[in-house]
Amino acid sequence: MSSDLKLGYKDKVFSTTLGYDIGYKFKDMLYFGVGPVVGVSTGNDVTAFSAGGYGKVRFTIPLRAEIKPFVQGNCGYVYNFKSEKGGMSYGAGAGVKFKNVLVGVYCDIATNKTTITSTGSYWKETSTRRDFSNPGKNSGSNGKYITYTTTDKKTEWIVTPNFLIGIEF
Repeated sequence: MSSDLKLGYKDKVFSTTLGYDIGYKFKDMLYFGVGPVVGVSTGNDVTAFSAGGYGKVRFTIPLRAEIKPFVQGNCGYVYNFKSEKGGMSYGAGAGVKFKNVLVGVYCDIATNKTTITSTGSYWKETSTRRDFSNPGKNSGSNGKYITYTTTDKKTEWIVTPNFLIGIEF
């Protein structure tokens, strides 16, 4: 079992994420875990809460020393209660492990999918009748209004640097 606390800051928004996972450790080098995650973001006059689940992979370099470097990656799904939207969340980091305490830097990557729909209309000439008794003058025109709808789907990648503190139980 392990638990991670990530403290991040980007664009005047402070974020805190706490995850707890249960997993399997292979020879004190490789750890696989899954568990729930909760988060709070505050700044720019907005406070948002989120929750979800994630999977974790951590590789600790097997050195004969008290302090060992590690790399870690996460992948999961997080739902934001403020915007009422959910999305995939990814992350990767590196640091050092001293006994059961981990300290490092981390980069969270979240996706925000939006759909923008716009409508409009324009006049389209379909034909022109000519008055042959008066050259150069139109006797009338036929046309109609054409309405259109466009949909644009956009995926925004939100990258947040974090400070990571972790504990292995």
